[in-house]
Amino acid sequence: MKGRKIIDAIEFAAKVAVKKPTQAILAKAFRGELVPTEAELACREGHSYEPAPTLLAQNDCVTGKRRITEVDLATTK
Repeated sequence: MKGRKIIDAIEFAAKVAVKKPTQAILAKAFRGELVPTEAELACREGHSYEPAPTLLAQNDCVTGKRRITEVDLATTK
């Protein structure tokens, strides 16, 4: 019986040891700290960076088209 308690304690310690790094990695991922952002990559490579909404708005001005938005969809119901 004593041997089983030791095994259980080791298993518990292993689970805790694995869980902490996993939580830390997930936290960093949600904060965007694991990989560089598109803006950072563009800056490193000497390129300009525009977020998607800005590019879409510029495209709409050039083509003269208007995009359907969620607000448009909500008001048609």
